[in-house]
Amino acid sequence: MKTYAHLPLMAAFAAAFISNLCRADEPQSPQTALAKAIDLYSKAWLEPDPALRAQHLEQAWAKDGQYKDPSVTLKGGEALSLHIAEFLKKFSGAKFTRTSPIDSHGSSFRFTWLLNFPDGNALQGLDIGEIDRDGKITAITGFFGPLPDQITQTNQAIVATYMDALFRKFDLERLDQVLAKNVTYTQAPGLPYGGTYTGLSEMMKMFGSAQSHFSMEIVGEPKFYADQQTVIVLFTIKCWTKKTSRQLSMYISECFELKDGKIIAITPSYFDTKTFVEFLNEEKPEPASTPMS
Repeated sequence: MKTYAHLPLMAAFAAAFISNLCRADEPQSPQTALAKAIDLYSKAWLEPDPALRAQHLEQAWAKDGQYKDPSVTLKGGEALSLHIAEFLKKFSGAKFTRTSPIDSHGSSFRFTWLLNFPDGNALQGLDIGEIDRDGKITAITGFFGPLPDQITQTNQAIVATYMDALFRKFDLERLDQVLAKNVTYTQAPGLPYGGTYTGLSEMMKMFGSAQSHFSMEIVGEPKFYADQQTVIVLFTIKCWTKKTSRQLSMYISECFELKDGKIIAITPSYFDTKTFVEFLNEEKPEPASTPMS
């Protein structure tokens, strides 16, 4: 006599199989689609292979998606991929890690991240973005560093006053208000005016020496990165040598240390100090001699 005890088990298996097939055709939930897009976006920032990086962004990034952070504003997946390539070339070995759950409401989302560099330094940040109904990111705005507290905001305002008073208005009274009495200013030793200068008076002598070699102007607006003790300012200068009138545009960062509401130390760093030194020391070519008849 045949038995059919196994039939209930087979029926249950068949029902589960059919149910899974149906679910496979169902669209992803918004939360799942968002998590997938951000995961692919994060992988793109770690992917050195251009083809694989393009695949990640093609799945995660809207065609006209906009990206911006303190260093760049761009549009489209191809432009973002090129920007990532430049970043990976400049900071080889850096690792990007998401440090918070994804917080979202409607089409908006945010998450925090950490960028670890091979030299042991790290940068924390926050990304705020938008995602469309197709599960692709339409916009991300990145912020570098932690949210500023009151001391940090004050420090940044002090350094902004210094930059305005020195480079735009040359207001010695305002400079004296934000500089500590024994403030130190350290220039690279290879420069014609290299060395460490103490106090506003010596600083002004140093700037006078610098002006005997070149004239300069700041291009665009400086970018500020601050914490409770330090402010870093990034800006571009355009300069002309007094010897040859040749022009050079160069990226500069200046590190300011602050204490008790005063700037106590300033250290500028040039994108390429060697090139800048050669630029300053360049001699005007001698006029060609005319052969005597």
